[in-house]
Amino acid sequence: NAFELSAYKVIRMIEKITQEGDSLDLIDLAGLGASVGSIACKLSFQTIFDLENENDSLRYAHIDKAASLVCSCCYDVRLAAVKSFKKSIYAAMDSVLNATTVHLQRRVETLQRISAMLLKSMNLEMNRGKGENQGSILMADRNGPHPPTMRRLSRCAIETLTALLSLNDSVAFDSD
Repeated sequence: NAFELSAYKVIRMIEKITQEGDSLDLIDLAGLGASVGSIACKLSFQTIFDLENENDSLRYAHIDKAASLVCSCCYDVRLAAVKSFKKSIYAAMDSVLNATTVHLQRRVETLQRISAMLLKSMNLEMNRGKGENQGSILMADRNGPHPPTMRRLSRCAIETLTALLSLNDSVAFDSD
């Protein structure tokens, strides 16, 4: 939809300005980045967890979009997206586990992709501020990983992996 496309375009512009590093622009963009990051993540989250929709390629594209948000070079976008994702993860995992009318394979593949995305973003967050060329690292990343963001990402990963394990247990139980 047009609103969603606009949100992601705004985020790309914010990231570009962030990488160019004009500190006055960064201050002005912090609130905008947080708002748009949260909205974009909510929009993608809805598509990801609409398991009744059989368009898996759209779902996977939104997992990639969510990954771009939680791994954004813009601190405010990243933080807002991770917060937004975590706020909805518990209800989403319950709905995945209870969606017995949805083919089990779709639920498992969706959770596998989300788990991979979360683990990748945790790895990226853990390595923030590391690197040979410290001059090219953004100011917000020079202090290394952001502990609250790591905590939120790990909570999301634990919830997702636990749900995936539960689905895999039901597959093993059904095959007996």
